[in-house]
Amino acid sequence: MKHLFPLLFLFGFTPVFSQGYFGLSGAANLSFWEWHIRSLDTDIDYQPALGWRFGALGGIKFAPWIGLRAELATQMKSNKIDDLEFTDMTSTGVYRERYQYWEASLLVEVFPVKKLRSLYLMGGATAGYLGRARVKGCVTENGERKCSTSVVDLKEGFYRRNLASFDWGLGYEFTLDAASRLRVEGRMQQGLEDFTTHDNVDASVRSVMLGVAYVHRL
Repeated sequence: MKHLFPLLFLFGFTPVFSQGYFGLSGAANLSFWEWHIRSLDTDIDYQPALGWRFGALGGIKFAPWIGLRAELATQMKSNKIDDLEFTDMTSTGVYRERYQYWEASLLVEVFPVKKLRSLYLMGGATAGYLGRARVKGCVTENGERKCSTSVVDLKEGFYRRNLASFDWGLGYEFTLDAASRLRVEGRMQQGLEDFTTHDNVDASVRSVMLGVAYVHRL
């Protein structure tokens, strides 16, 4: 035990430093989807689409250069096809899919620059659960546009409802007052598992997020 405290000070951990915080976050995302049909050796050309993520976060800094952060959030991941053409050559269509996840994240935050502690890197893992999905299609024929929206039955089909992801990114923290901070972050979230359980399909999703968070120090 007598050797423990020198080691703590060596790595920058001091018993009197630890700082806790909590806050709220919001972000816009752009999701990129890859779908490959093995038997046909064909890719489905889904286009990236905008979505969102909102959540609550809390964390603790063990030292000026490192901390741990937990999040509970919900995220909408979307894709689209904007250039559908039909065989009659008089009709065009657009197609949208929206998937809403409930997520729990655990991230390590590192503040690597001693003279710029407001800049930080982050990395960790997210466990997500696919709660609901919606599909919207629109067809334009002879100048008339018709749209329909349907809810996807996730109990049918081959959806993988539990999805693990790896997260990494960077952020900057602005001081508002003695206890309040505003964070601006860029973040990548890469799915680690196939989106589908179908043996004939390889499908994955990654999302790029740009967000802000209000943080209050305890």
